[in-house]
Amino acid sequence: MSLLDRTCRLLFFFSITGTRVTVSYDINGNNGTITSPNFPLSYPDYISRLWNITVSSGNRVKLHFISFHLHSSVICKYDFVQIRDGYLPSSGVIVRMCGHQRSEKTLYSSGRHLQIYFETDASGSYPGFKVSYKAVGE
Repeated sequence: MSLLDRTCRLLFFFSITGTRVTVSYDINGNNGTITSPNFPLSYPDYISRLWNITVSSGNRVKLHFISFHLHSSVICKYDFVQIRDGYLPSSGVIVRMCGHQRSEKTLYSSGRHLQIYFETDASGSYPGFKVSYKAVGE
């Protein structure tokens, strides 16, 4: 994620659970792009990333997946991206995705907060994802 081409506040947090370290990013800005680590090359094994996106009041978050290619499984239990409608762990899940999306996908939050969670294991590495986010009027 490049910080040179946009203005936003970015905070990093780390937590350790088992063999996986979760890196969290709090992003406050009305637009930007997020990619999985090493995109478009293969992402690393055993990573956990969390992006909490907050846009300005009175807006929702529009999330647009430009590219998406993860390890595929029936219930997305190995490598996956999970989108929550809010910034809390208890916020409702909009979608949990894995595999290869051949067409672009667009999602919306119901309010000004949205969470992207990405987790991998060692079952295979793929290019990952590239997603843009943007504030849109409610």
